[in-house]
Amino acid sequence: LIADNEHGLKSLRELGMQWRGAPYYAYDLIKTLFRYSKEQVEEDRLTGTAIGWIDFWGGLVDFQEFQYPVAMEKFERILEKYSDEKMLSVEVLIKLGESHNQIGEIIKAHGYFERSLELSVAIEYKLGEANSLRSLGDIEYQLSQWSDAENKLLRAADIYRLLNEKRGEANSIRGIAEINFHRGEFEKSLERIQVSLDIFRQIEDKLGEANNVKI
Repeated sequence: LIADNEHGLKSLRELGMQWRGAPYYAYDLIKTLFRYSKEQVEEDRLTGTAIGWIDFWGGLVDFQEFQYPVAMEKFERILEKYSDEKMLSVEVLIKLGESHNQIGEIIKAHGYFERSLELSVAIEYKLGEANSLRSLGDIEYQLSQWSDAENKLLRAADIYRLLNEKRGEANSIRGIAEINFHRGEFEKSLERIQVSLDIFRQIEDKLGEANNVKI
């Protein structure tokens, strides 16, 4: 990162993305990455967009430790300071939406997810688009807006499928199964649960497999 800023920034971003998701959920590694990188910033060895991503990983650790106000403050600062870094802005908007959702402010959460979706489409960031759609679908599910939620989750599943993001696809299909269940469409719900379950088994995600029995 210090010797080759462009390549290092790409590696920093990709490592964090890999560690934060299943099957790793390696937030201890992200915390270590954040602390080490922050030391380099304080010694003026790192500048520019790299600092924005480093601060993002720090905010992500706060989020995982349930320090939502602290995380939200960091995310808002990143959004203001690094607005030209569009991919970073998408990730920050999504985490702001998730933070507001966690504290019960679901309308505010919906607004952030709409913004992340709009920006993802504008910069053709397909993973951000899929994540935004799934998040919007989850919020609209909470609001009992079944048709809107189903539409968003179907679109998310299609994009995840194109990206070969199996876990995102399975979670989206499971979300649609829940909508079918609440509509009384039990046969459709069971069919989609089975599809989701098959994908989770394919990628050996035991947690995702177990969650399918909760509907």
